[in-house]
Order: sequence, then structure tokens, then C-alpha cells
Amino acid sequence: MAGRLALMRVRGISLITAFTVTMAACSGVETSPPAAAGRPAAPGDTIAAVFEPAFRWPPTGLVSGSPAGLTTAPLTGLAAVLPAGWAPGPSGGQDGPRSYTQPSLPGGVSAASSGERVLGVPGDGGRPLPDELRGKLDRALGRYLASRPGRAAVAVYDRVAATRYAYREREPFMLASVAKVDILLALALKAQEEGRRLTKRERSVAGRMIRVSDNDCAHDLYRAVGGRDGLTAVLREQGVRRTWPENSWGTTRSRPSDQVKVLDRLTDPEGPLTAANRRFALELMSSVVPGQDWGVSAAAGSGQVALKNGWLPASAHDGLWTVNSVGRLQTGGHDLLLAVLSERSPAMGYGVATVEAVARLVVRTMTKPAPAP
Repeated sequence: MAGRLALMRVRGISLITAFTVTMAACSGVETSPPAAAGRPAAPGDTIAAVFEPAFRWPPTGLVSGSPAGLTTAPLTGLAAVLPAGWAPGPSGGQDGPRSYTQPSLPGGVSAASSGERVLGVPGDGGRPLPDELRGKLDRALGRYLASRPGRAAVAVYDRVAATRYAYREREPFMLASVAKVDILLALALKAQEEGRRLTKRERSVAGRMIRVSDNDCAHDLYRAVGGRDGLTAVLREQGVRRTWPENSWGTTRSRPSDQVKVLDRLTDPEGPLTAANRRFALELMSSVVPGQDWGVSAAAGSGQVALKNGWLPASAHDGLWTVNSVGRLQTGGHDLLLAVLSERSPAMGYGVATVEAVARLVVRTMTKPAPAP
């Protein structure tokens, strides 16, 4: 058997797993980002269909025909673009019939249910926005999103003002590559539990997973932290209870407030990570390659940004686009943890425009000085 067997203990779960980094696809040499992955010129504009690194659609032999301008190649990457009834296994192959068209989730939540606004609990503290301000932001987001196809939800936690806000997040979203942030948290916590620093290889693989969104590196690290069961155990221990990992990390479903909690655990000076691991996570998310730095960064102005985005056309939604962005914004004297998740956009650029507009609306409201008495 290729690779080495290592006995690992992940948050109370003992398991035997094979962890071999695929050096050919997940090496120390960065690949160039897709040229068309940049921000659209204006809301509603579309850009060329772009996929995350090491990802093509349609997978050879699974569907006939190919959308204009897309390359047909063997499947590597996320399960969500497979025809309904299939999901990739740990190494990218099919693991048998499994439908994601009407996913059933814990607590009776279904992706087919109608979304509505609920107040989440980003981070573990903070108070809700005052009713008047919250109502104003609810109405502004409602007006904007009513004019857009698909749906979107947002959560934010301002550490400085100790305030929080969430909008329309009852129904979970597929995370796509935003799940890589959750994997990064689990990797760091696993190393700490074992009483060691991240190895040089782990740091290199994690760097490619975040900076260039390398899917093969994500597969390797997902196996290393114990896959679905290992990541679920870590998240539950950290109080992240509305995120449901799957056998394929890209189909993990979550709510924005939960992803704000993940950001909080990664960046809080009083959180579970050591100072070294916290600096490492922020360093990676602050240096994503050009072309993948859109999303919540649009709301940062001249402030500092650490982010991770995810995007894919989902067959569960008839090829419509899932576009997500999460990150930490330090702007205007505020320290904001922000997550915007969206789905069913007609094109990637359209989804990017939606995510950025939502981020701007929320950040502008959260950072606006209070009126003088």
C-alpha cells in the first residue's frame, strides 16, 4: 500500500488513515490563477466560466457534450458538480449513488426549504445590532437581493463594537472551497493536540490549499484530519454546530454564522490556536493569489484583509453557481469577521457581484459612526 499508516487521534476519535501528499499535483510550485477569475467590472456583468485549480467540467464519461469554452477532463475536485446520484470518494473517484439534489440535513433542515432571516450567533459574544439599525439593514439587503436571482445570506461579528448580525441563514449553503478554512483549523488543532508544530510539509500543503485553492492539497489534508468524522468532531468541540461535513469536503454545508465562528477560532488571540498557528493562518489568508482576492475584500476599503473564497457550478442546482466569501476585515477602527454565502447565480461573475454588494452593505452599516445625541 502506497503511503504510510499513521495512528492519529483527532478530538477524541482514534482512527487509522493513510496520508500521502500527492506531490505531482500538490507541490511547492504555485500555479498561475485563472486569468478570468477577477472581479467583474460592474454588478450583473459576467465573466468567463472559471473553475478552481485542478478542476474541470464535465468529467469524462459521465455526461455528454461540453459547455462552450470548457475543457473536458477526468474529474478531480468537488462532488457538487457531478450528476445527481454520484459523489467523489477520497481520491476523486465515484463512491456510488448518492443524491445531492434534495439533501437531508440534521434537525429536519432541507435545502429545498424556504429561507428566512434568523439571528445567528457569530463568535461567542457580542450583542445584536439595535432594532432600528438591524431593521434598516434587513430592508436594504431585502431590496437588493429581491432584484438578484438565487439566494444569499450573511453573518458578521465586530469584535471592537461587540456587535453581531445575521441575515437569511436558516437554510444552509454548500461551502465549496470555503471548507478549506475549516480544514485548516482542524489541521492546526490536531498538531497542537499531538504536542507538536506543523511540519514543513503540512505548512507547504496548507499554503497551496489556501493561497491557490489547490483541491488536491485539500483532499490530502482532509484525510489527514480524519475526513468527515474527524472534521465534524473538531467543529463540534469548537462550538460550530450548524456545519455538516461530507465525505467530499466541497459538499460540506453550513450557515454563515458558523463560518464566522470558524474565523473567530482561527484569529482570536484568546482562542484555541497558539500564536504561531494563528499567525500562520492569517498569513495564508492575507496572501491569496491575485484573481482570488475578490469577495468580502470589496468592503475593506484601505483596511487589511484575510480571506478565502469558494466557487463552483453545482449540478444540484442545474449548473447554477455557488459563490462564497469569508474573511477578516480590519477597517475604520473595526475588526470584522464576515461570511457571505450564495447559490444559484447564473454566472460566476454575477455571484461575485452579489457577494461583494452584500458585503459592502453590511460593512458600511456596521462601521457607520453612531449619530450624535
